[in-house]
Amino acid sequence: MAWTYNNRVIREGRSWTDDNGVTHPTNWGSWSTEDKTAAGLVFEADPAPFDSRFFWDANTPKALDDVTTTDDNGDDLVTKGLKSTFKAQVKAQANSLLKDTDWYITRNAEKSTSVPVGVSLYRSAVRKAEADMESAIDSAADHGAFVALFTATEDTPAAVGNWPDSDIMDVTYDTMTADQRVHWRSTAKVTMRQARLALSQQGFASQINDALALIPEPDKSKVQTEWEYSSVVERGSVWVAVLQPALGLTDEQMDDLFNLASTL
Repeated sequence: MAWTYNNRVIREGRSWTDDNGVTHPTNWGSWSTEDKTAAGLVFEADPAPFDSRFFWDANTPKALDDVTTTDDNGDDLVTKGLKSTFKAQVKAQANSLLKDTDWYITRNAEKSTSVPVGVSLYRSAVRKAEADMESAIDSAADHGAFVALFTATEDTPAAVGNWPDSDIMDVTYDTMTADQRVHWRSTAKVTMRQARLALSQQGFASQINDALALIPEPDKSKVQTEWEYSSVVERGSVWVAVLQPALGLTDEQMDDLFNLASTL
């Protein structure tokens, strides 16, 4: 809040001179509002507060969607809306969270060294959080709904910005929860070399041909082709799901095989 004269801020406790050359005393702040106004002073209140992430000023919300205009040369100029801007920020945050564990993925690609269970769960959780955030942003029907995504209360966290705790990376195969085990089954994979070694160690290698014979066509041909020619075995693949009961294995026993294979 401030008193101004011809758009110039007049500080209390200091004298000032008007356009007529009259110098007013330092105690002008004690004048009545009528006297201040009569001297040409104008009171200007502080602008209303606003969140610059979502508003240009207190009364002007930023556009949700991209706005395309045309310049003097006829070229399109695109001003990114809130949705595009914030989705880009979400992607950048996700990449930042993932970069410290990217080397596990590179090592896996180059040397077929398995990614630790906790690291795999964490990376998947980050990817899921990223997708959920972007979906929530896209689904915001209006400006108020969009702002609400980023507003947290004492009882409710913000819908956007809730990234997974990195403590999940400490999870091991033996300490996974039931939900984590279900998720792990959809993402775990080993090389065929690792799979064959694990089956051999557990005495199942000699049963493969008998198990294949129990599978009816056309699934039998598909499973046999995968078994003979695949380089990677995914825990959540259809052919593993078909082969598993033919080998007489429970979900937990198949999990144990994959976990063993990942160490070989």
